[in-house]
Amino acid sequence: GKADAGLGILPAARAMGLDFIPLFSEEYDLVIPVEYYASELLSPVLELTRNPEFQREVEALGGYDATNMGVLKMTIGGGYS
Repeated sequence: GKADAGLGILPAARAMGLDFIPLFSEEYDLVIPVEYYASELLSPVLELTRNPEFQREVEALGGYDATNMGVLKMTIGGGYS
């Protein structure tokens, strides 16, 4: 009862039974230092982000676009891959 509106994400609004008006879209990136990219500990996370079933589950939450999920965007030196 203390606010009429606030910023949030669609999944949180759905969970709370609130209306949602999108203001803009934003991209979420996972930044990984190059020395850890090939780590055995990180491998399961990278595999998960590339899994089409996981991507569908993320998109089903609403408000997320998994089109580029798991895609390596940039490497050291500014090169793209």
